[in-house]
Amino acid sequence: MENLLESITSKIESMSEGQILLIPVIFGLICFVVWLCIPIIPAKIAARKGYSKGGFWVFGFFMFIPALLVAMFIPDKYAGQSGYGGQSRYPGQNGYAGQNGYSGQSGQAGQSGHAVPAQSNSAPALYYVCPKCGLVYSTPTSFCPACGARIE
Repeated sequence: MENLLESITSKIESMSEGQILLIPVIFGLICFVVWLCIPIIPAKIAARKGYSKGGFWVFGFFMFIPALLVAMFIPDKYAGQSGYGGQSRYPGQNGYAGQNGYSGQSGQAGQSGHAVPAQSNSAPALYYVCPKCGLVYSTPTSFCPACGARIE
C-alpha cells in the first residue's frame, strides 16, 4: 500500500502545474457531458406516452430523479383512445380497418367466446385479440398474457 502511494505521489510531483490543472478540467467536462445525456431517459419515457420530449429533457436536466418518477408514473395519453385520423394506436381495436390491413372484426369475441384473429384480405391473420380485455397479441395462446383469461 505504501509503495502505491509513493508511486502516485512521485508521478504527481513530476507533473507540471499545467498538467495537474488539466485533470479537474477533463473530469468536469466528462461530468457535464453525462449531465447533458442523463435527462434523455425521462424524455424518451415521456415521449413514448405522448408528452413533450423537450419539456421532460429540461425537467430531467434540473431535477433528474423527480422527472424520472413523473415520466414512469404519468398516464399514457393514448391509452384506449384513437390516434390521428381515426387510426387506433393499438392495431385491431376500435374496429378500425386502416392501412395496416386489420379488419373491423378484430377486437370482438366470436359467438363461442373464442379469440377472433384479425383478418386481412391480402395477408393471413397475424394478430389475435383477447375476448375479455381486448389485448392485441401476435401468437395464439391458451391464456391471455394481460388478464389471464382462458382463450379457446
